[in-house]
Amino acid sequence: MNRPARPWLAPLSIAAIIAGLLAPAVALSAESDEGFFSRLLGRGKSETSSEAGKTEQTLDCPEVQVPSGESSLRVGGEGSTSVRHQFSVGDVARECAVVGNQLTIKVGVKGRLLIGPAGSAGSYSAPLRIGIRKTLGEQVLVSKVFNVGGTIAPGAPGAEFTIVTEPMAVPFTTQHAADDYEVVVGFGKDAKAAAPAAKRKRQ
Repeated sequence: MNRPARPWLAPLSIAAIIAGLLAPAVALSAESDEGFFSRLLGRGKSETSSEAGKTEQTLDCPEVQVPSGESSLRVGGEGSTSVRHQFSVGDVARECAVVGNQLTIKVGVKGRLLIGPAGSAGSYSAPLRIGIRKTLGEQVLVSKVFNVGGTIAPGAPGAEFTIVTEPMAVPFTTQHAADDYEVVVGFGKDAKAAAPAAKRKRQ
């Protein structure tokens, strides 16, 4: 009898990741990570506006790229039954604005932490790299590593994680920023997930 495929072994849908996601490029206010996604997901191009509310120009925000082999991070042995847990990138959103002579890009990433056959409940974390590179020549101008993680409760199949960066700045060249730059998101090839946090014993 064939068993259904494990969700933590299913390939990540890049189509679900790379979506045109922009909101009006106005002054950013404090908001939750979930608020960032609910405001951006499902939108297309954005327009920069003046204080009077009149449209000035349209800004093409760079596309999001997930390098091959970096959309997920599996921890465990080579065989599927020896997998302890896996991190996967899910939805990605980005928001652009022009500040002086700089293009700023705020990036949000939603993902999933799933437990494998050899795994157990606990708190796990992994390094996720987010950067901006030139389309021509693929020179990385800005790159930061963020620690993402989640806690899998006993009996639960997994947990979700969400991260929203501060605006990352690169030189502004033209309104067609999507032709000049691209946002890169992924678990590096050399990335290693941290072990579950140790539980403190009661005194």
